[in-house]
Amino acid sequence: MENVFKDNFIKIKKEVEDFTLLIDQNIGVEFGEHSCAYTDTNDIVIGIYSTLYRDNVVDLAHEQYYRDNGFNYEDYNIKYETFIILHEIGHLQTIPTKKEKRKYKSLQKRINNSKMTDYQKLISYFKLNVEFNADKWAMDYIKKFPIVVQNLDFVIHIYKKRILRAFEK
Repeated sequence: MENVFKDNFIKIKKEVEDFTLLIDQNIGVEFGEHSCAYTDTNDIVIGIYSTLYRDNVVDLAHEQYYRDNGFNYEDYNIKYETFIILHEIGHLQTIPTKKEKRKYKSLQKRINNSKMTDYQKLISYFKLNVEFNADKWAMDYIKKFPIVVQNLDFVIHIYKKRILRAFEK
């Protein structure tokens, strides 16, 4: 069973790496618990947790935010996990200035220290300019290259299904 996981994660990583070559040949791709982007090293992390386990507050809030704010990736036959990969690439393509980073960190701290519910905090976080810009970049890319993104989505989900089936055994 370990080989099923390893082999399919390697295949997902290879597909995403090949996809990123179309955008920027210097993007690194890794796996981790949660999806993120590192603008200082030009790397993205594919979150295993959100890819395999979708019933969590972060991803449910994120999906709700997308539906409520016009990021209708499903209209292009794209699944959430693929949009998140594009969102993380979007961070690398819309790198904020130092001033924007300071404002982002300040607002993020204010959100974290507020008395809002965790769900409300997440929605507020997703509305920050840095996050919005990454989402907008992702949506624009999908609109410009829908077939390329749909192909990535299709292949990723073949490997994801194999991984999930291995859990059932």
